Amino acid sequence: MAQLREEERVDAEDRAASGSGTDAEKPAPPRWAMIVSHGDIIKAIIADALGMPLDDFQRLSVAPGSFTVIDYSGDRPVLAAMSVTAAGLAQSAAVGGGGMR
Repeated sequence: MAQLREEERVDAEDRAASGSGTDAEKPAPPRWAMIVSHGDIIKAIIADALGMPLDDFQRLSVAPGSFTVIDYSGDRPVLAAMSVTAAGLAQSAAVGGGGMR
């Protein structure tokens, strides 16, 4: 059962990264988009935008209910803001974490 969940997680992360607009063969993405998802999916999209290996996405921390801004308008994605909350800052620096303590 644990292996199946791991495979489902990896599949979801791959789908998220492949849909984030970084592939040059795809049509241009819309001017903006808002994506609401679980933290691991957001972290997979951030990792893809930064050119990180997907295996390292758990090194990122995204707080629940936060927002992240990735600018895809230039030649390469730019992470403009990450894990911003109502308090205005990321709530956790714990590896793989991102929740309120």
